[in-house]
Amino acid sequence: MASHSSRILLGQVVQSKLRDAAKVQITRLVLDEYVMQYFPNKSKVFSFDPKKVTKVGDIVLVKELEAKRTAFITHKIEKIIYSVGNVRDPITGRRCDSKSYWDEDERKKLFEKEPEEKTGLDETFAEKRSVYEDDRMKEPIMSLDRKDWKI
Repeated sequence: MASHSSRILLGQVVQSKLRDAAKVQITRLVLDEYVMQYFPNKSKVFSFDPKKVTKVGDIVLVKELEAKRTAFITHKIEKIIYSVGNVRDPITGRRCDSKSYWDEDERKKLFEKEPEEKTGLDETFAEKRSVYEDDRMKEPIMSLDRKDWKI
C-alpha cells in the first residue's frame, strides 16, 4: 500500500482532554486489493484550536502545520463546514431537522389549535371493571352494625 499525506483533510471533532486543541477523527477509504473493495480507515489527529470554536460533532477542515506546535498537535483547524445543531438545507438554505423545516414547525405551533382539556370525570366513557360491579354497588356485602354479623 502506498502511503500519501494530504495537506487538507476533512474530519469530525471528537472529545479531547488537551487544552487549546481539538481531536479530529479522519475517515479515509482504503482499497483492499484482495477483495477489490474500499473499507473505511479511521485515524485521529490533534489540531490547534486556541479560541475553542469547535464543538464535539462538528465537521471541520484541518490543515497540516509546517512545524509541529507540540509532540501531539500537528494540524490546524482551517474551517468549520457543518456545526452541530445548525443543519441547513443546501438547496433552500433554511434550517431543517431530518424531514421538516424549523420555520414550518414554528408556523404550525402558532396556527394550530390545541384540543381543549376536559375537566372532571366523564362517566359515559368509563369502562366497567368487572361483570359483578353493578351487583356489588347495589347490595353491601357486610354492614357495619355488629347485630348483622353472623358468627
